[in-house]
Formats: sequence, structure tokens, C-alpha cells
Amino acid sequence: MDSDRVVLEDSSSARTFFGFINKELTDAKLTTKLLSELLVNEENRKVLLESRAFELTQVTKVNIKERTEEISSTIKSLMNRTTDIRTQLGKVVREKLPNRCDDASAYLKLDKIAQLDKSRDYVLVIYFIIFASNKVNSFLRDGNKTEAIAIFNQIRYLRNSCSNSDCANLWKYCSEVVDTWEKELQERFAVDLVNLLEKVGWPQRVEIANPSSDTIKKLQSTIRCIARLTLGNLKPPDITRPSILIDYKQNSPLVEIMMRPLRKRFRYHFCSSKPTNDDTKPEWYFTQVKHWIRDLVSFLETHVEGIVISECHTSAILDFVQALSEILILKTDVLLSTSTGRVDDSVFSKILEESIRYELEVKTLFEELSLKDKDKIPPFVNTLFSQPMVLTRWLSIEKRGSLDKLDILFASPTAWNRVVVPGPTEISELFVMMLRFITDRFSHLRQPGQKIQFVELLIEILDDFRIRCIQVWNSSNSDKDHVLKGVLVGETLGYVQSILESWESLPVNN
Repeated sequence: MDSDRVVLEDSSSARTFFGFINKELTDAKLTTKLLSELLVNEENRKVLLESRAFELTQVTKVNIKERTEEISSTIKSLMNRTTDIRTQLGKVVREKLPNRCDDASAYLKLDKIAQLDKSRDYVLVIYFIIFASNKVNSFLRDGNKTEAIAIFNQIRYLRNSCSNSDCANLWKYCSEVVDTWEKELQERFAVDLVNLLEKVGWPQRVEIANPSSDTIKKLQSTIRCIARLTLGNLKPPDITRPSILIDYKQNSPLVEIMMRPLRKRFRYHFCSSKPTNDDTKPEWYFTQVKHWIRDLVSFLETHVEGIVISECHTSAILDFVQALSEILILKTDVLLSTSTGRVDDSVFSKILEESIRYELEVKTLFEELSLKDKDKIPPFVNTLFSQPMVLTRWLSIEKRGSLDKLDILFASPTAWNRVVVPGPTEISELFVMMLRFITDRFSHLRQPGQKIQFVELLIEILDDFRIRCIQVWNSSNSDKDHVLKGVLVGETLGYVQSILESWESLPVNN
């Protein structure tokens, strides 16, 4: 094509020009007459390039990507070329030319040449954006969503390429065009997706709905368009997100649309004045979220997962489970993070148990689905209970609960009986089970410093257990009873010690 030949000629001319200028500047033989002739040649070349630039409006969609990459490369090379010319000119002005050149305006003419080159590329970018915008509009009018997204992504790619240039107005213009089209495309596809999800029974009837193959095809096409629209998005993170979700990445537009009916139902049942919003029944809202995961993940795996992985290289299932986890985190955080707490210690413990159970079930699900990058979702328990105020309350509840259990163990009439003969005493086995229970709970934390606080609690509980055992031994009424209790206490303490030594490690550095 003529336009391709012009670009090649332009590139060759630019290299020849730069080499010539560099040589002449080095030898200090550049004259005012030669600079004037070069300026005239460049002005003529500008007129030719501007006339050829109009041909870009005739480019076909097959050449759009090539044109975009060409313009981006030209912008970068122009910036480098202009910098080199200015460096050489500065060197000559300082060292040689002031004694050789009588016409000082020659230096200004070289700047004019660089400006003409920049203007040419400026015009090419603007013409391309106008042409590409018209093509996007045309494809949308014809219902060709895939091609509209492809061309829009080329405009966005060009905008991103201009982000580091000195052309502030061009960057602003490109950004405004991209933002306008992005908003319109998102709104169009969101409406299409909502309508198609209703046809397939999302979210309540996906298991019993029987959509036509045409509906499934349209659904997958719309999902693919939304996924492609998500790529290359340079928008900053949402600063309005709650701080507790700081480790969670922002949900994709696709997941946000699919979450709308679920969030609405969750707020209706668990964030309102409905009887289901009972702070003392955390198992209700945890069970509901787990129910959604079990019922809807299979639909995602069948119709959505493959498309999102191929287009965005991320997992729609992971994003979906993360979005549901965020609902639970925001709900429970309100109950746990206040200074006094909206719930008493028993409900606090129930929330902890439900959180641990939820995290384990989600982990099991990911293992069954063999999902990659499953560790990218922040641990649920750690997110909620690693907050300083919540962690302090957890430690306090754990300590009180442990001491209460020790009271029950030592008050039991069968505490010093052997479960099997020969074998450990009942109290020793129950005490070891209590230690393991505490250890399993705090193993869900991720910070070693926080885990050490629980290890210190375990040491305190062990010391209390030792003191109580000695008190039992010293409470004997007779020598025979003293000897018998001494044996039982010694065996109990020895058994506990051997069990602790058999544990390879506590979960402090895991």
C-alpha cells in the first residue's frame, strides 16, 4: 500500500537525516544555508505526510492492530530521536558552532524540524482514534460485539502507549475516548448478561433450568466480551473498599454482575430487621453462603471457567468464592471488631468455629476441583481474627475457656481412672486433646508473632495443669493414698510430656 511505502520512506529518510546531521555536527561544517534547505525539505515532507495520513481512514480492520503498533513504535522512536538531536545540538552550541556559524537562527530551525516530525505522528494518532471509534460504533450497530471489543482494545492499547509521552493533551484526549467507550460497552454487556442469566435460572434455578443451546451460546459470547473488556484496564484500585479487605483483589466486572442478586438476597435476610438476622445464629448466614457455593460452582465450571481462564488467565470460580467470602467477612467484622463487641463470648466462639469450618470446606472444594492459584485468596480466619482487638479477645476467651475446662477435668470423679489398663489416665488424655484443639485453632493465623502469643498461652496452661496435679498429690489423706496418687500424677505428667515431645512442631512458622 502507498501508506506503508510512505512510512518506510519516512523511516529511511529519518535515519539518513540523523546520520547526516550527526556527521556534520561532529565535523563542525554545518552552515546556515544547508540548515535552511533542510528545513524546506522537511516542510515539504510534512505536507506529503499529512496528505498520506488521510489514507489511514481507509484502513481495514485487518490492519488496525499493525497500525496501532506502528504508531506506538513511532512515538517512542520520535522521543528517542528528538532527545538525541537536542543532545548533539547542545554539544555543538557549547563547543564548536559559535565560532563557525554566523546565523544563530539555524539552531531554531532544527527545533522546527523536530516539531514537524512530532506533529506528523500526532496527526496519525488522532486520525486512527477517530477511525477506530467509528468502526466500534459501526460494529455495535450491526451486533458484532466481538469485533467491537477487539477494536476498542486497540484504542486502549494506543492510549496506554502514550501514557509516558510528553503529549499531555493527546493523552487526555485518548483517555476520554477510552473512558467513554468503556462505560458504554460495560453498560451494554451488563444488561445483556443480566437478561441471559435470568434465562438460565441464575442464581436460584440453575440446577432445574433447561436453557436452549442458543441461549448458552449467547451467554458465553457475552462472558467472553466482558472478559476481554477487562483486559488492559489501568484504573486505580477502589479506595472506598473496607480496610479489612485490603488483601483481597477487586472483583472482576463479570463476578460483580453475577453477585448482584446474591448480595441483594443476603442483605434482605441477614442485614435487615428480618428474623433471619439473628446475631446469635452465625451458622445461618455461613450455611447460606456455603449452600450458594455448592449449588453454583458447578454452573461456573461448566459455562464460565474455561472462557475466563483462556481470556484473562484467572479463575472465575476463585473470584466468585472470594466475592462470597467478602460478604461473610463484612457481616462478621461488624459483630467482632467493636470495642465491646456486639456479641458475647459464646457467640464469638461460634463465629470462630464457623469461620474455621468454612475455610476448611472451601479448601477441600478447591482441592477437588484441582484449581490452580487457590492460595491467592487470603485465608478467611486470618483476615477476621488477626485484627489486634479481635485477637486480644480471642486469647482472653481461649484462656478463660481452658481454665474452666481444667476445673471440670479435675472435678471429675473418674479423672484419675485409666481408660484402658495399662494406659494413660482419663485426665491426661482429655488434657492433651484440649491442647491439640487450641493448637489446631490458632494454626489458621499467618503471623508468627500472633502464633507465639498462643504458644505462650499453652505454656501458661501447662504450668497451671502441673500445679493442680501437685496439689492433688499433696491432698492425700494417708501414706497409701499419697503413694497411689503420686504414681498416677507422675504417669499423667510423663504422658503429657511424651505426647508434647512427639509433636514434631507447633504451627508457629507454618
